[in-house]
Amino acid sequence: MKATTIEVRDRRIGYGESIFLTAEVGCSHLGSAEKMELLLRAAAEAGCDGVDTFLWDPEEFYWDGVPGTERYDLYKKLSLQRGEWEDMHRLAVDLGIILYHTPLDPVSLELAVSLGTPMLNLNSDDMQNPIMLDLAGKTGLPVTFHDIGASLGEAEAAVNRLQQAGAQGPIVLHSTLESGDTDEAYACAHLRVINTSRAAFDRIGAV
Repeated sequence: MKATTIEVRDRRIGYGESIFLTAEVGCSHLGSAEKMELLLRAAAEAGCDGVDTFLWDPEEFYWDGVPGTERYDLYKKLSLQRGEWEDMHRLAVDLGIILYHTPLDPVSLELAVSLGTPMLNLNSDDMQNPIMLDLAGKTGLPVTFHDIGASLGEAEAAVNRLQQAGAQGPIVLHSTLESGDTDEAYACAHLRVINTSRAAFDRIGAV
């Protein structure tokens, strides 16, 4: 079985390499650049290799309404401005940590690339979204995605589509099911699934 590794800046990710530890910040900054800076510094101090944050455009990403609805207003409130993200990327370089993004819509994916993100993570909801898969693949960047609630066939289809579009890897992340049912979540977290994924994906250049 061939070993696949993917380079993100000066860091190699793959079998036989040291673990790449990510602080999944998401939107924990709550729309505050000051909080985001504290989170970046804390992640670097804790020894993390990377920090993953959500990016969204409230005009493009909302599920149940139009401007003025509660969900739209929430996403607007939790958004950082482009200049603030530029500051965060410069700080990440100074701290020696890799800041990358999970874009939740095409506009935000374009923003992530323009900010210089060295890697993209796709939300599990987009694993069967051909628009996001194609756009992410065409960047030529390393791409990761979670297998939450997905079958092996669905994950393989996403890998193939990303590769055909030009993505590096991609990196398939085995994750627990996002569920309030603890027993169900633990069942989905079976670590031997990683061996199954490796057997399926390593031969085609995915991690």
